[in-house]
Amino acid sequence: MFGGWGLYNDGIIFGIIAEGELYFKVGDSNRTLFEKMNSHPFVYSKSGGKSVTMSYWLVPEEVMEDQERLVDLMKKSIGVAEK
Repeated sequence: MFGGWGLYNDGIIFGIIAEGELYFKVGDSNRTLFEKMNSHPFVYSKSGGKSVTMSYWLVPEEVMEDQERLVDLMKKSIGVAEK
């Protein structure tokens, strides 16, 4: 699909690792958080060159270095994925 790995919680995908970057699931309830961090969604190219934008947004480096923020963001993404 996108050439990466999926991160699952109880069988539900909430994140991906693609091109060496971590992305978490984003929906209406957590999109603003990612926008405020100047994040962006993961985009990949299908055969034929068509771009596909996924509902997984980049986890910024400063969040990766702060365990508390990372876990909070992850829990919110798990909540989005469960809906």
